[in-house]
Amino acid sequence: MACVTLKKKNCWTYLAIFLGQFEDAEKYHFATLKRRQKLQGEEHPYVGATLNNIGLMYDQKGDKDNALIYFMKGLEIKKKSKANDLSLINSMNNVASMYCGLGRTNDAHRMLDEVEYILNRQKVSPGDPVAYLYGTRGLAYMKEGKLNEAREVIEKGVEKRQSLAPDNPSYLESLSHKAEICRLQRDFKACRHTVDMALKVQETVVKAMPQHFFIKECLECLLKVHEELGDTVNYKNTLGKLESELLRLEREIDESNKRKLQGVRSALEDVKLKFDSMEET
Repeated sequence: MACVTLKKKNCWTYLAIFLGQFEDAEKYHFATLKRRQKLQGEEHPYVGATLNNIGLMYDQKGDKDNALIYFMKGLEIKKKSKANDLSLINSMNNVASMYCGLGRTNDAHRMLDEVEYILNRQKVSPGDPVAYLYGTRGLAYMKEGKLNEAREVIEKGVEKRQSLAPDNPSYLESLSHKAEICRLQRDFKACRHTVDMALKVQETVVKAMPQHFFIKECLECLLKVHEELGDTVNYKNTLGKLESELLRLEREIDESNKRKLQGVRSALEDVKLKFDSMEET
């Protein structure tokens, strides 16, 4: 009965996150954590996994500081309880990603080195963690201004995720990163091509993960390209697509997620100002 109860809580939790209802998700996650600690002890791999899931919830909410705290707690328990390699890798990738997002690139590289060590000692490396490793390493290089190194590993991540699951949100995330690095390198042709690839899977990915920001990021990247090239027609067309995507996100994001919602509404205001500026000229 206890296992059934935990599974029900997990189902409700994932549904709440999917719908952006983070207050409910938080309640269910911590109820699951409390029950697992009672049934399985403080230092059980499943307790570590639950803490990692709490970190994922905070990451989805846009709270990187709390996400890192719970990712670290989960990883510590997984290490103490000798969790399997794949479980460790997932937590370590998450920690590295948060380090990267917080600008702690040296810490991110050190954690990714540990991930790479574990992957190298396995006979068959699991695909998605490898792609995650490439993506996070690429973002760390981008923050360090190492654009050639960043593009090399990000493209490896795109290829890996495309071969694994091209309809998965993580593939779209990799494409958004590739588009940005191509723009920074002023390889505008590759940037436009990458955004086109992202738009082809947009509808499918929206169904899988309605609140993702990856199309928004791709369109913002493309907008900068058209602006640099002085391509007024495509600039206006992309601005319209961006406005539509922001309006969709505004509808999808729950009012309780004030941080993300404010970001979307601020971006909408910026789009309006850009349209107004074009009309004035």
